[in-house]
Amino acid sequence: MRKDSVAVDQKLFKGIIEMDALNSMPDDLRKKYHGLYLMACELRELRFYKLLRRVIAALNEGAFKSKAEKLRLVDEGAGLSIELG
Repeated sequence: MRKDSVAVDQKLFKGIIEMDALNSMPDDLRKKYHGLYLMACELRELRFYKLLRRVIAALNEGAFKSKAEKLRLVDEGAGLSIELG
């Protein structure tokens, strides 16, 4: 990660994406709804990613409008980070 980069907290990210509702279900229901749970997690991850992109775009249009450097969202494989560059 670059020195002008901030990583998105993985614990926070996981807390937003995953939920404990599946773990509180009985085993038979947990197996039945596991695929639906995974799909819901992927959908929440996509929504969170789009939200971050909109926030960064709004900052670039507002606070960073007159500056040459802009914020950008980078997926480094190990997690998301926000870079100034």
